Amino acid sequence: MATRWALVLALLAFPMGSAAVAKGPPAPSVADQAAISRAAERGRLIYAFDQAAWHATDEMRRKIAAASLPADGGWVVEPHGGLLRVTYYGVEGEAIYALFEADMRGPKVVRSRTFGPNDDRALTSETLALVKARQVAMHHGSGKTRCANSPFNVVVLPQAAGQPTLVYLLTPMATAGEYPFGGHYRIDVGPDGTVTSERAFTAACLNIGAPPAGAGDGAMAVVSHVLDPTPTEIHVFMSLWMGQPVGVVTSPKEVWSINGHQIKLVQMK
Repeated sequence: MATRWALVLALLAFPMGSAAVAKGPPAPSVADQAAISRAAERGRLIYAFDQAAWHATDEMRRKIAAASLPADGGWVVEPHGGLLRVTYYGVEGEAIYALFEADMRGPKVVRSRTFGPNDDRALTSETLALVKARQVAMHHGSGKTRCANSPFNVVVLPQAAGQPTLVYLLTPMATAGEYPFGGHYRIDVGPDGTVTSERAFTAACLNIGAPPAGAGDGAMAVVSHVLDPTPTEIHVFMSLWMGQPVGVVTSPKEVWSINGHQIKLVQMK
């Protein structure tokens, strides 16, 4: 990418109420508000899908012996009847087939099913399209910088019919308690199976840990971000994953407070 950006990381005790000027922060523009809403929703979904896959994987491992799993495969997540359905699939040659599925409500498995060789293991057309978008994105992103000595975590977000599927390649946690703010990418895959756009969310491999002792309830992880005028879905995802607020500085006089999927602009004095 032609655009480069720096990520400066610190842990600060940052009480948000004292940071605002007397008049309060200005309202975001219409364009910025649209970007904020989009980032909040996508970040929320990335976290929900990632958590659903994590807990469903634990269930699958209880039901299927590791030695029985195929060498090639993966999973995708889809909304299903108010739940999230995680479908695990195997790949043999040109064949893609269902292995296991779990319907999740948060971390709880509501229903699960193991597919045997005598079952109908065909994926639905919608699920198969997500699998193929995931395969395209993983191949396309195979040379991208990973900030951990582990494969990317992959989250595929379904979109409206005719729109590109959003595939996120996310750096996993390498050290317990240290959250990676670097090494995250989005690859958009069109209905025809071609990559329509891509972006990196950082060029640096930086981790952030828990606030230091005595930081207080106002402590938050603070990063600078100059690639976009507003926070991205990755900042929202990181706040949800860390379980603490994240401050994103986009200019010398502006910082955004991200608390879960809530994003607010605070103007610095």
